[in-house]
Amino acid sequence: MFRKETYSNAFLHFSSCHPLSQKRSVVKGQLVRAAQMVSQDMEFLLECDKLGEMFFKRGCPESLENDLMNELKEKRSRGFYQPILATEHSYEGQGTNLECINKEKNLVNGPSFITAFSMDAYYIMDIIKKNWDLLKSDLP
Repeated sequence: MFRKETYSNAFLHFSSCHPLSQKRSVVKGQLVRAAQMVSQDMEFLLECDKLGEMFFKRGCPESLENDLMNELKEKRSRGFYQPILATEHSYEGQGTNLECINKEKNLVNGPSFITAFSMDAYYIMDIIKKNWDLLKSDLP
């Protein structure tokens, strides 16, 4: 998962004077974020391990990390906390197919366009909307 150069692992330290529920929420919130941002299961597991190391450095008990990670992994395997933008599915003999998931209706909508932020985002969006059919027709 992408992290800016200025990323500093500045999560709430577990020895701080905050309620336990808030400390748990910080850990779980980052795990949910990872589950929704990482489409590949193997990358998700690696991200969970990386987050576990980060929270351990911030004083989080390993047992709490493991409990929350196991909860998220189990829920993700049952269809909860699926990637928001896209997910990759490998089909035997057909290579890889990128599909966009509509979170509200849980429908597959076809290809999506994702790019870095730009001050011209609305201008770019208008161009893409006007030419979307042409762009879709050029897909393999």
